[in-house]
Amino acid sequence: MTMETTFAQVPITISTLAAQRSVYLQRLERLQRLRLQHERELNPRGIRLLDRSAFAAYCACREIGAEQEALQILQSRASDEATPAPTELFSSES
Repeated sequence: MTMETTFAQVPITISTLAAQRSVYLQRLERLQRLRLQHERELNPRGIRLLDRSAFAAYCACREIGAEQEALQILQSRASDEATPAPTELFSSES
């Protein structure tokens, strides 16, 4: 006896703007949290990589209209004395 299972095809839909906003903001928060948790273990290149990743996440947030929320995430991180302010994170140093 052969049982054949068929699965209904679920159409892939583009996520709503609210869902995108949430994902992008969560990504920025995660990158900030990673930097805080691991900045003592990382060399300058690792820190720069995280900072540039955070900048890319910030730009994505800004692009979809979530700039204010992204800035709040960055500013809450800047309140920690051991970390640089958001403006320092995105300096143009190579």
